[in-house]
Amino acid sequence: MNDPKQIKASILEREKRYIGLTENISRELIIVLAQTTPKIVGGIFKKSSGKGGQFHKHDVEIICSICNKHSTIEKATIAEVQLCIQNERDQTPDMCTECSIKIQKEYETRMKLKEQQWEKEQPKREQEHLLHIEKRTDDFIKIYLNPKMSWNKGTKQYHRLQELYRSSVSTKQEQITEYIKNMEYNDFLNTPYWIAIAMQVKYKAGFACSLCNSLTGLATHHKTYDRHGKELSYWKEDLICLCNVCHKKFHNK
Repeated sequence: MNDPKQIKASILEREKRYIGLTENISRELIIVLAQTTPKIVGGIFKKSSGKGGQFHKHDVEIICSICNKHSTIEKATIAEVQLCIQNERDQTPDMCTECSIKIQKEYETRMKLKEQQWEKEQPKREQEHLLHIEKRTDDFIKIYLNPKMSWNKGTKQYHRLQELYRSSVSTKQEQITEYIKNMEYNDFLNTPYWIAIAMQVKYKAGFACSLCNSLTGLATHHKTYDRHGKELSYWKEDLICLCNVCHKKFHNK
């Protein structure tokens, strides 16, 4: 095909198949393009020397889903045009600039009101939290530091210790420690709190004296009373399993 006229006509015919760099895109065209595949859509835009088709500038017609008015997105890039097409595929509503600004302001107003309401209710939440901590502290003392209370039969040692840990969360640790220090020591030794911790120390020692390996007459001994009342946190450091003979040696020092 050496005829210049035929070559020119062929080029012009090919050019008609593409959307030019600055052609307006109607609402009807958006609907049509939404019914085709993204690959085909990408191929009908005239190639641009700009990276990513950045030299494409199209006025795109949309219908605002809020006010139902026809509006135009001016100088839209290919990416923005393709977003309009994808919105049509997904049936995602378009919005004009005015409605978009209005909705954004309404959203910001709602968030501000929520923030103000949150700040207003903060003292109430803090008070409720304090009451919650006080109740959990009272319950811990009534249940686990009461020598008249006992563990349910069949409760495994692991579950006893885990129950103590869970129940001590969100409590006033200083108040619990002070309560233990003010208890009669013999009463303390009969509490579910001490019984569970003392048994855990023996279990950890393999139910044998940590000094002579005796298997009889075992007791849990405080190596120090500096942290008495905090046995749940420091039983590994402060407590030891001893037989009666070794235990007496410690107390006779």
